[in-house]
Amino acid sequence: MKTTRMNHKKFNQQNEMVRLKLRHLRESHKLDVRSIAAYLDITPNTYNEMEKGAKQIYLYRLFRLAEYYKIHITYFFQNESILSLTREKKMLEEQIAKKDEEIYSLQKKVIDVVSSRKIKSNP
Repeated sequence: MKTTRMNHKKFNQQNEMVRLKLRHLRESHKLDVRSIAAYLDITPNTYNEMEKGAKQIYLYRLFRLAEYYKIHITYFFQNESILSLTREKKMLEEQIAKKDEEIYSLQKKVIDVVSSRKIKSNP
């Protein structure tokens, strides 16, 4: 009896994590419920209930969503610390992209300065 309660509690925790990840994915991709529901061929209300935990999420739908978001199905079952590492990785990638833009801009300025000096030195 005690094992069943623990398994049920673990199942509920896992289900909660999956539904939070569903919402996180949708919001981070700036998608609305209607577009995801249309992809899954369900009503927006059904998808909304899945995100809220009022409706069961079938595994085949998770496979379709993983395919849609181009992620591995295991993403839905990884613990939260992995999710936070994924967020941190994305944030670092964005920071690197900004720094790359700054480097490109500085390289362009250096080229412009060198080019203008060559023009001035060749009368």
